[in-house]
Amino acid sequence: MAGTISVNLPAVVAGDTTIREVSFQAEPATSGWRVEGFRAMLPGRTKLEAGGLLGTGDGFGFKGNLIVASTQPSGLANWLGAGIATPALRLLSGAGFSANVDLAPGMQRFDALELAVGSSMLKGSASRRTDGERPLVELALKGDTLDLGMFAAFGGMFVNGSADLPDLGHDLALTLDAGPVTASGLEADAFGLTARVKEDRADIDRLMVTNLAGASLSATGSLTDLSLTPSGTVDVSIVSADGAELISTLAAQFSGPDWLSLAADRIGATPDLLSDAQLSFIASTAPEDKDRSWTLSGNAKAASGSASFTGNWKSGEDLGDADGGWQVTATQREPLNFLSLAGVDLVPLGAPGPATVELKANGNPAVSLELEFAYSAEGTSATFAGTRSNGADGPLLAGKVSLTSDDLDPYLLATGLALPGTGFGTPVTLQTTMSSSGGSLEMKDIAASV
Repeated sequence: MAGTISVNLPAVVAGDTTIREVSFQAEPATSGWRVEGFRAMLPGRTKLEAGGLLGTGDGFGFKGNLIVASTQPSGLANWLGAGIATPALRLLSGAGFSANVDLAPGMQRFDALELAVGSSMLKGSASRRTDGERPLVELALKGDTLDLGMFAAFGGMFVNGSADLPDLGHDLALTLDAGPVTASGLEADAFGLTARVKEDRADIDRLMVTNLAGASLSATGSLTDLSLTPSGTVDVSIVSADGAELISTLAAQFSGPDWLSLAADRIGATPDLLSDAQLSFIASTAPEDKDRSWTLSGNAKAASGSASFTGNWKSGEDLGDADGGWQVTATQREPLNFLSLAGVDLVPLGAPGPATVELKANGNPAVSLELEFAYSAEGTSATFAGTRSNGADGPLLAGKVSLTSDDLDPYLLATGLALPGTGFGTPVTLQTTMSSSGGSLEMKDIAASV
């Protein structure tokens, strides 16, 4: 049978949906219909264009080219019924794709895929298999400039669930490489991700960020039992020619955490503290009774010194309400760096080094902590054992202090607290019980010699 069918309809109503401007031409083929110039306007101001072979019978499917372009992606998401109405999705001005497609009941392939998200363009391939026990989506994309927030919002159009814990409804294998990229106001030269989701488990085989405020990050991780009580581990490494730049950038972008702004100020006041910095750590979490347990261990080094840290704690729904133990050991070639980090204004005269600080804390930072502190440098050592609690006038620090120094002059001169005879050597021994709160310091039971 030969001939051509031409269709041109102003609208087609299917249930609650109106599809507008439907037109196409079709002619019989050996195993179906040859369709040319198919066009339709879907909800969300979405243009659909296609052309190719529409198979019938046992060969049901479509093989050809497909273009989908939406100038109102949030409207398209609402029509799909699975879109997550995130602010980024509402701000997305346009999205769509073109591809050579092979769509069959058990396998859908998108080759020569070009995906446009806002002003970003990604190229690659995609496929979806439905002939196994669980559907599998494989996606491999590469591109240049990319807004990760917009890309995530676009991906959210095709998943169910909440924005915090979307339900993909299928397994996923994703490879994404782009650069430069932006996210939450931050910019990096390059971003790379290889991730897998299989049933209730997610694995990050590769996460790479290059030149984020002068720093590069790499990470791997996994999460299990996603739908109920997730457990997971992440392994992170960061290198930076100047870690202070990264800290100050994060503090400027995320103004909420007071500790981040304080860290940026203190690190900025300590020259070259984080030059040639390297940081690596492993963090894990798991449910424990009605709470959640956390572990953290890692180390850091820079031109100025090195540090190691560990932590084990539990928290409830409020992650800031933690109860556990933490330990930090840090070494600096310049001992006065520790005073600078503590917020002491210094004259940079130097002191005999290196110096080591050990700090142990146990308890709940929101309530009370038991503290053990030890400082040791060439000819000088100090210790503190006591508690830190939250009082009516702010944090209350109380405990026993000891100080021994063969010559305290370098510290006195650097802090501007010179005593009579300073400069000729000032040996000191001191033991006392102290308390500090609301800007006041009280010392009792003083035993000292100078």
